[in-house]
Amino acid sequence: MIRKEPDATGVGVWVTFVAPEFLQAPVASVVGDFNGWDPHATPFQDDNGERSARVHLPAGAYRFRYLTGDGEWFDDPDSDNWAPNDHGGADGVLEIAAAPLGPDWAPAVEAEPDVAGELSVLAQLPAARLNV
Repeated sequence: MIRKEPDATGVGVWVTFVAPEFLQAPVASVVGDFNGWDPHATPFQDDNGERSARVHLPAGAYRFRYLTGDGEWFDDPDSDNWAPNDHGGADGVLEIAAAPLGPDWAPAVEAEPDVAGELSVLAQLPAARLNV
């Protein structure tokens, strides 16, 4: 199971990977684009009887898989998508959408008119907040 929870800023998402029941290895981790495929960066940990790993990610698409301590690879059936990898298999793809700009959104700083008299608000937006 994969849970996604928007962070308080609306720019990123907290992603919790819950180890599937078939992943019984005592040592396992989530590896992917977001952690440089480092097997030590995002290990599963026991939390109230649930084995999970949590990461904070900005908008984007991230390839990932699960890797056990003895080098066995597993896929999460709850991946948002799949992409072929260079090893003849497929990586799960986690898709994090950019947060939409809601009706109560306002820029963090006041926008001043530029020389042409137009507002330069877009230059002040973080790239992840633009819906392009």
